[in-house]
Amino acid sequence: MTNFVNIRLADDELLDPMLKLLVDKLAMDNPRWVFTKQRDGAYKRSIAWSYRMTEEEQKAHEVPDGFTYVRNIKVTYNGEQLGAVMVDELYSRRGGSHQHWQYGVKSWRVEKTRGARDITYTTKMDMAVRHVKKLFKPMDHNETYNRAEDVIRSKFQDAAATLTYPIRTMSVIKSGVALQAYALSKAIGEPIESPDLLEVERQLKSDAFKQAMGEYFLASEMRDKHQRDMRVVVAMDGNHYLFKDDEYNLLCLDFDVLPERMQNNISVLHLMQDNEIVRDVGYRYNSTHFYICK
Repeated sequence: MTNFVNIRLADDELLDPMLKLLVDKLAMDNPRWVFTKQRDGAYKRSIAWSYRMTEEEQKAHEVPDGFTYVRNIKVTYNGEQLGAVMVDELYSRRGGSHQHWQYGVKSWRVEKTRGARDITYTTKMDMAVRHVKKLFKPMDHNETYNRAEDVIRSKFQDAAATLTYPIRTMSVIKSGVALQAYALSKAIGEPIESPDLLEVERQLKSDAFKQAMGEYFLASEMRDKHQRDMRVVVAMDGNHYLFKDDEYNLLCLDFDVLPERMQNNISVLHLMQDNEIVRDVGYRYNSTHFYICK
């Protein structure tokens, strides 16, 4: 229940009345922004509800039957998340009937050394509006690339570690001692007869071990290409791709003018699943973020 088409909530959800003051103002001033629920609880009372209120005042701050209040809203523009706005508890040592809640404005541009490093808080709505105007701006190409580069390289290492895990932890062949005994018997030409060694041989010939070794070698091979022979590529609006050339110049080019090998690798990764590594092609983090072989 909202007067703005760019505020999009479920039929049984309402903005917390305190947050509604801010979100309505932002929605009116920025009609192309889209406001949706961020991961949040389902609240039966407004953030302004207090034990100090009279029973009648408390009743006025309870949600209507069949609804829940939302206290955390994500803001996007052209598919890009600009940030989030919220209302939260304000913890203070002061007594009296002071305001016990606050506005929060979340953005990757917020940098603090204490508390939630990407959220700035204020008890005043006009100050929250100022923070939003300052912080909620689409990323330029440099910001987009730099943020993507950190994430993609980190996620690539995580994906490679997942592929090597079964071999590193010996989760397919359970006994390291039996495996070494098997290797020794093979090396000196002794027959494999004991139940433990026969079980190792069965495990070595299993499809599970073959798959684990294949994934281990794939991860090791692609890690060798990491940094030196791979480049971060970000799919932008339309058919454009953002990347750095071999001289580290940042470029944003149409797919049709990309080098043929880059075109081929991007096309293959578009067909893969998220978080998948493909030999001699690259790594797909998601549908727009890639780490491709040069």
